[in-house]
Amino acid sequence: TANSGTSQTFTITPDPNYFIVDVLVDGVSIGAIDTYTFTNISTNHRIEPVFATNYTITATAEPNGSISPSGATTVVSHFSQTFAITPNTGYHVADVLVDGVSVGAVSSYTFSDVMSDHTISASFAINTYTITASSGLGGSISPSGTVTVTHGASQTFTMTPDAGYMILDVLVDGVSVGAVGTYTFTNVTTDHTIKAIFSSTLSVPKTGTGSGTVTSGPAGINCGTSCSAEYMQGTVVTLTATPAAGMIFDGWSGGGCRCTDATCTVTLSSETT
Repeated sequence: TANSGTSQTFTITPDPNYFIVDVLVDGVSIGAIDTYTFTNISTNHRIEPVFATNYTITATAEPNGSISPSGATTVVSHFSQTFAITPNTGYHVADVLVDGVSVGAVSSYTFSDVMSDHTISASFAINTYTITASSGLGGSISPSGTVTVTHGASQTFTMTPDAGYMILDVLVDGVSVGAVGTYTFTNVTTDHTIKAIFSSTLSVPKTGTGSGTVTSGPAGINCGTSCSAEYMQGTVVTLTATPAAGMIFDGWSGGGCRCTDATCTVTLSSETT
């Protein structure tokens, strides 16, 4: 109680381990002061100090990533503090522990309304990718199936044709890299596919004393330009014999063709003549 026209001074003293955050006079902040004087009092007033204490959040990160801020961070009571977890290139967040309890592989974490000390720690793991390796009939690829490769590593694949077959093509991520016997993925940073395609040879030698041509569908054979071609196993090849003027077609032999028709159909299952 104060008489009209008089003054009244207030001293604000925080308890041990606390400090003044603000002082409100009639609901209006006047800052973190430790004394305040009402002068020439002519009405009722209200003065309200706000106190707080500090807490510590200790943040650590295992190798291959970081947490920010790191180390010991001072947080005023009832305030909040956010931490960002960032893996190095080629790594990902494996887990985040808050006060020793997992909160999952999060990229950030916020302590809200802090009222005690805390700890936060982050762990990281290297990224892994899959290379899916497959092969067609007539050979194999090694290793095969789904192969796991760590970030930045290399992986070599070997293509081996069966007896009577050869490598026709190798597709890496759907794009031909040619009839290679080995292929190495280097510095792997994403998923891949590799597929080996094998072929067998269809040969059509011409005999007899006459002349003519032999063509194929699918294209590949055009005797006399070429009397052999490579086809994938299981390919159905239709051969067509066309005698030259004044000649006759005498017939087929071998390869399942034993007739005098001008056309012959062969299904490739191995090297065939």
